[in-house]
Amino acid sequence: MIGAGSAGLATAANLQARGMHVTVLERGTKPGQSWLQRRENLRLNTIRGLSALPGRSIDRSAGTWPSGAEYARYLHTYATQHEVRIRHNCDVVQVAHGRRANWDVRLADGDTIPADVVVVATGWAAEPHIPLWPGEFTKKLLHAADYRSPEDFAGASVLVVGSGNSGAEIAVELLGTAAEVRMAVRTPPLLVPADPKLHRVGALFWWLPEDLVDKLSISTHRSHYRDLAEHGLPIPTEGVHARFNRDGTSPTADRGFADAVRSGRLTITAAVAALTGDGVQLANGQEERPDVVIAATGYRPAFAGLVGHLGVLDERGFPAKQEEALYFVGAPSLRGDLHVHGQQARRVARAISTTPVNTKRTSDV
Repeated sequence: MIGAGSAGLATAANLQARGMHVTVLERGTKPGQSWLQRRENLRLNTIRGLSALPGRSIDRSAGTWPSGAEYARYLHTYATQHEVRIRHNCDVVQVAHGRRANWDVRLADGDTIPADVVVVATGWAAEPHIPLWPGEFTKKLLHAADYRSPEDFAGASVLVVGSGNSGAEIAVELLGTAAEVRMAVRTPPLLVPADPKLHRVGALFWWLPEDLVDKLSISTHRSHYRDLAEHGLPIPTEGVHARFNRDGTSPTADRGFADAVRSGRLTITAAVAALTGDGVQLANGQEERPDVVIAATGYRPAFAGLVGHLGVLDERGFPAKQEEALYFVGAPSLRGDLHVHGQQARRVARAISTTPVNTKRTSDV
């Protein structure tokens, strides 16, 4: 098992419950460490009841929307409760066909670990992505992954690029601390109120046909946010499934974002077209001169280095073909990544435990 995040730990626990010997290789020093490396005010986008893994609920003390730090603690407790065997500080660089076992899992320090079965749980969104805009920016340009606290930008003029969950939440956090906050938007976000009741009811609709859910999602946006068109955010033309199927974009939870736009505290601009040294040229020809650009422009998978040579990835770098004794868990889902990670874990554990493997010798999973 490669990765001790939610998907990896849930799969390991399910495999162990089926009597299999599992070793989880984790690059960090503790399970769920990536949650501790994110921004200080991060909250989950799924409510507590829809974010737990099989076998343990999240403590009520975490509130309706657990923080990133609270979820990291939950994963640590989950790993301890299920006695998941984890080897920390293991930076896996490649999975290759082995001689003594089906696979050789190669580490950055030169060590190689044989395995009869490998489960890759490093995530579909592992590497921060910044578009290759023409030109350069001579001031401060960073990805949302490197943003920690609004206090770091006190008094600055900030341009946030991207209106997904990260971009919207960072922009709202910066209000009142930064001198000015503007947001460059290419595709208007499909907004969803951060209402726990709506999330619980919404979970019932995911079993409906995709085209019907698309219509309902646009209708929900229109009923709550049609007035945002006056501020540069027209009603989206794609529903939740259509957009997710096209580029993996999820709806944006509204945690004060819409009110910030309505009040004029957050200004919407056109998309970024190029960087001009000390400025940013927008798609409408205007130029902004912010002190800081924060690119909330998403993430890319990091599977290519691990398994790209095996021919199991598509042109986007996502798992597309099956290879015996090689599995992937942690795919994103509109039903909530964390909730679905538990379902994926059960499914993969069942497949591994019931599928005969042509083992060369007994080894770790």
